[in-house]
Amino acid sequence: MAKNLSKLTRNELGYLFPIILSEPKTEWPNLFVQEKNHLITLLGDEIVLRIEHIGSTAVPTQHSC
Repeated sequence: MAKNLSKLTRNELGYLFPIILSEPKTEWPNLFVQEKNHLITLLGDEIVLRIEHIGSTAVPTQHSC
């Protein structure tokens, strides 16, 4: 029987949903556009009002301090 997500330990959650830190990649903006278009196709443009890509990966010139 599967465990409820709220019952998982940090290690189990980390295994299922790993966080991977990496340098920004030039293909990320294009991957976002592809994913956005796919979601709009699945859900319809009357349901999807707006999809935004936010965070440091969304701004190519932004650098962490």
